[in-house]
Amino acid sequence: KNGDHYWVDAYVTPIMKNGELVEFQSVRCQPRRSQVRRAEKAYAAWNRGSLPRRFLAVSPPLISKLACLYGLLAGSLLVFGLTSLSIPEMAVLQALVLSVFGVLFWLTLPMMRTAREACCDAHPVM
Repeated sequence: KNGDHYWVDAYVTPIMKNGELVEFQSVRCQPRRSQVRRAEKAYAAWNRGSLPRRFLAVSPPLISKLACLYGLLAGSLLVFGLTSLSIPEMAVLQALVLSVFGVLFWLTLPMMRTAREACCDAHPVM
């Protein structure tokens, strides 16, 4: 109240009405000293214009995860298929696997878009 700042451990939720952000509500408690030290370090770096990567919520995009999984499955099919499958059979299996992953990606696109919008609306820095 006197202009000083203090640290809190808070869970903050944006409150929307008719698609508009009208307020934030939070549940707060006193943080542990270790949390305050970590926050002070992060804010000091942020104020200098550089935030260590470990403080960012970073995850590879879903397309990268699906591509890696597809590569692993396609490679496994190729290795194990060389011993018992003909070239046309392997081609059909590879096409089937690629189709499944294409459909998975297409089905998750709306979820990825919604997650990206929610992330950016709630925390513009992300």
